[in-house]
Amino acid sequence: LLGSVSGWGQANLDVDNLEAAIPKMGDLREQWEAYHDLAMAKRLSSPRDVFFIGKDDLLRVAQEMGSDSLIADSYTLMGTAKIVLDEYNEAMPYFTEGLRYAKRSRYLAIERRIHLNLGTAFFELDNIAQGKAEMRKALALSEEEPNPRGQEHIFNNLGVAYEIENKLDSALLMLE
Repeated sequence: LLGSVSGWGQANLDVDNLEAAIPKMGDLREQWEAYHDLAMAKRLSSPRDVFFIGKDDLLRVAQEMGSDSLIADSYTLMGTAKIVLDEYNEAMPYFTEGLRYAKRSRYLAIERRIHLNLGTAFFELDNIAQGKAEMRKALALSEEEPNPRGQEHIFNNLGVAYEIENKLDSALLMLE
């Protein structure tokens, strides 16, 4: 009925059947993963739907499970949807709450992602200094749990920030 509903490749996902099937799933972890896949399937066409899936479904199931790491993921998804909607100030409370749960569960990957997203939001709000501070926090977490692609993304964003500040030597150093 559903095919593979995990990961980012939902090109063949039957969204209508998935939406109807999720509430009938008995396993809460399976429900959470299916709601997450549904959100990812809608991420390009309807970021507002993604926000509400996070708020109404993902968060509820994660709280029922008592899983701090899934609660952190749920808040992060909501904050990210707000960024996609260019609602940067509104994204902040979701990232802050997600960060609280990520720290409680020692979920370094999501903590790093939250700092990266906060950095992006601050850059968009023209607060370059705070954006760089968030990127540096993400970078420090990358050193604890190395992720070369994530580190590359962080260095790229820091390079752009230095370029905006016309600190071209620092920008070049980050990009190298």
